[in-house]
Amino acid sequence: MVDHVLERRVWLPRPRAEVFAFFADARNLALVNSPTGRLRWLTPPPPTLAAGAVIDFSIRAGGLPLPWRVFVREF
Repeated sequence: MVDHVLERRVWLPRPRAEVFAFFADARNLALVNSPTGRLRWLTPPPPTLAAGAVIDFSIRAGGLPLPWRVFVREF
């Protein structure tokens, strides 16, 4: 299987601690994804993210389910 790397940066006009706390809770991933993607957890999300965490979920793209694995490299 081929690995693909997706890196994103975004500026949010909120205090850093507030943004960090929001993204530290993996369950909030569903809130930042498009509703049409219908995020579905394949494994339970960890209670808090940390370096080395692995998250498996599925989203829909073009009507087809797309399995997605996230490896948290840094946190």
